[in-house]
Amino acid sequence: MKEKVFVNTAIKFCIAFMCLFISMGNVRGQIISGEVASEKGGVIQNANVVAMDSLGNTIGYSFTDSKGVYKLKVIENRMPFILNVYAFNFESITRKIFKITTREDFTLKVKAIDLKEVNVKAPPVSSKGDTISYDVDFFKKAQNRVIGDVLKNIPGIDIDAKGQISYNGMAINKFYIDGDDILGGRYNLAENTIPADMVEKVQILERHQPIAVLRNVAPSISPALNLKLKTTAKFRLVGEAEIGVGTKNNFLANANTMLLKQKFKTINRIGFNSTALVYSEELIDHSLNAYLDRNNTPFSTPIYATQNLVTPEIGLSRWFTNYSGIANINTLINLAEKQVLRINIGYVPEKNKRAYSFENNYFSPNGFVKQFESQDLQNSLNTIRTNFEFEKNSEQVYVQNKLVTDFDINKAEGKLYTDRGSLLQLAKQRNNNLNNTISIIKLLGRGLIVNLRNKSGYTNNPEDDFISDNLFITGNSIPSENLQQRIKKQSYYLTNRGSITYGTKNLKPSLTLGYNIARSIFESKLNTIDINTEYVNNLSFVKSQKIITPGITYMADKFRFEATLPLTYETIRSTDKLRGNRIDTSIFKPLVNLNLTYAFKGKNTLGLNYNSSLNTSQPMDILQGSVLKNYRTLSNNDFFIVINQSRYAGLYYRYQNTLKIFFASISFDYSGTKSNSITQNDISPGGVINLKRIMLPNSIHRYSLKLDASKYIFGLKTTLKPSLVISLLKQPVFQNGSLLNGLNNSITANMSFDGKPVEFFNFNFLFTSTIVDVKTFAGQSAGKYRNYYGSGKLNLAFKPSPKFICETFQEYQFFNGNIGKSKYFMSDVKLTYLNNSRTSFNLQLINAFNNKDYTLQYLDVYASSLENYQLRPRTLFFSVKFIL
Repeated sequence: MKEKVFVNTAIKFCIAFMCLFISMGNVRGQIISGEVASEKGGVIQNANVVAMDSLGNTIGYSFTDSKGVYKLKVIENRMPFILNVYAFNFESITRKIFKITTREDFTLKVKAIDLKEVNVKAPPVSSKGDTISYDVDFFKKAQNRVIGDVLKNIPGIDIDAKGQISYNGMAINKFYIDGDDILGGRYNLAENTIPADMVEKVQILERHQPIAVLRNVAPSISPALNLKLKTTAKFRLVGEAEIGVGTKNNFLANANTMLLKQKFKTINRIGFNSTALVYSEELIDHSLNAYLDRNNTPFSTPIYATQNLVTPEIGLSRWFTNYSGIANINTLINLAEKQVLRINIGYVPEKNKRAYSFENNYFSPNGFVKQFESQDLQNSLNTIRTNFEFEKNSEQVYVQNKLVTDFDINKAEGKLYTDRGSLLQLAKQRNNNLNNTISIIKLLGRGLIVNLRNKSGYTNNPEDDFISDNLFITGNSIPSENLQQRIKKQSYYLTNRGSITYGTKNLKPSLTLGYNIARSIFESKLNTIDINTEYVNNLSFVKSQKIITPGITYMADKFRFEATLPLTYETIRSTDKLRGNRIDTSIFKPLVNLNLTYAFKGKNTLGLNYNSSLNTSQPMDILQGSVLKNYRTLSNNDFFIVINQSRYAGLYYRYQNTLKIFFASISFDYSGTKSNSITQNDISPGGVINLKRIMLPNSIHRYSLKLDASKYIFGLKTTLKPSLVISLLKQPVFQNGSLLNGLNNSITANMSFDGKPVEFFNFNFLFTSTIVDVKTFAGQSAGKYRNYYGSGKLNLAFKPSPKFICETFQEYQFFNGNIGKSKYFMSDVKLTYLNNSRTSFNLQLINAFNNKDYTLQYLDVYASSLENYQLRPRTLFFSVKFIL
């Protein structure tokens, strides 16, 4: 019955969204159209027709097409309004409209003028070829201080929680500052530091291929973003500084500088704060290669976790207490024509505290297993990221040498209070990663391209974990005391790839050869008062891959088709030195990757993707000796090779009308994984968990439907952004000896309104609602469960005078699930005094109602959870910001 309810609810959401989608292009108003012609005969192309209300606000605009015809929509309640028509070398004309008729034609007089006499207000959005330019002053709000704030206001541009930028659903592949890639993918720094007043245009470079040698032979479908700076921001040192102090030991000191010269460009930041501003996010590299490296590097995540919670969907400043600093240097040196040296160095020391409690209700064949804990957790982290990169990017050859180092030290101390007693946990975890990448792409002539890439690296990630424990974690009748776990993880890896592409303008066959190898060792020892070799590991692991990938690409004006057939031969050799076990096996698997895109009229695109992949064992998958995953979870595995075969298929349609600022997309995705093994979860009545990887064929299937739209309504000066995501997941669970199928379905609907109807007032409203339905077959706890939660966020800003800005922020969240109900309301107030164009004073009241805690509910196929976080108290904060 509940499945029918979920399907009916999903259908209702889809119908409602589609009605809204259709109505977004039909906001109440009337279409006015006409022809713009010359007095000497003939029509005028690209004439600018602008509608303005009595206050001088733009309420609509359009351009004439090749036939001299324009069409624009105006809101009925804005009459009377003014129509202004501009065209190069013609006198402008103005007409007051009291009543909308079906047609308004214009005839312009020829005027030969000097270019210096032209003074036409530029439209907020313009398009030239594959470059779309957004006027920053048009989309900037009074309280927006940095360019990242303005980017969030621009329709079609989205910034996720980690700072990654996407345009109409596609992640950008480059972030340029006045045409230069200074940050090399670490563009969070630019979002957070470059003053909005220094930027003239935000430019989207559609179908941008950053490698010059490939632009005519392998065009990209991904966009890039460029910040076009004002002249005053160039060729001199600019920046800003901010200092602040508040109650409850809050303080902040930041300084940012930027210098852009022809041969030398640099962006730097130094700061320290205790306001929950997390500087480490500014070191995140959003480039595709960095993403692949993070997911493919052996031992990229720690074994032992001091906490295992869902991150609250509230700002870190609400619940996160930290002392954090940063020193970040980013420099680009132009060595010669099209040759640069890029240096990025970042250091972040951080100490943070958090207090929380949670209650888990695990679905078990023997009924619910309850688990409770509360913890005061402190972390001390030191992070260093460096990037030294030489790049030559000419039309004939591309050469890159990139040296990257990552060093992290994390020390954690947690005081835990559980349903079985109290304990202390200590963890010291290090991450040392060094790698070097060499890439060469050479155009040999007549369409022949050679592409070579070599990457070599080393990782060393030791851990030292300690638990003062009175839980029966080891499964014996005697409580374990003073557990100490020491882990040594090291890996050397080498990746080589070479490809040849040759063909005509439209048809390009290719052949890629690759060889990858990774040598790893894993040693661990878990010491207890009942020490046993069961808790010791000494494993050597070698994985090598030989890959031959034939491919073909066909490109026409509107159609693009790509197909590759990776033929992968993989060898795995592993030895368990303590137990004398050995694996020596080979796997051959042909894979298929397809990509098809078709461009309709304008920039509307239909796409189809299909990808298959093969993922096999990593060292952690075959450890026979138990390792401690957290204070109540042990993990070990049978000694065999894990094989996961994954498939992905996606169909999407993207609609884009740049000049009307209307974007929409719809996508349907399927992903499935077929595996030869599964992790068995054994949960004791006391909540102790034993994880074990066993050989048992199974498969996971996920289906999702996503709809997004973004429309700027000129008459209201407001952007409307609705979205809808429907997800269906079928996932097997092996728990306490039983293989169970779990169903996890969800619907998430979002609606946001972001507007600046008048210069002295702006607003942002976001509402989110989610329904989660879970069905479990876990014996006595089998059943259907639902969790319903949502949030509303409202930000209002007033500028009653040129000197003052008043802001209020209200946030409301609610949860309604099988555990119970909870709600949360938060309010902030901010007052800004603009002393002059270079200095401002800010006074903030944070958590005005002094809320003490925040509770959320979480539901999946394993458990239903209730989590409670201690919030930061009411804070009064004063700061001064200077423009340098």
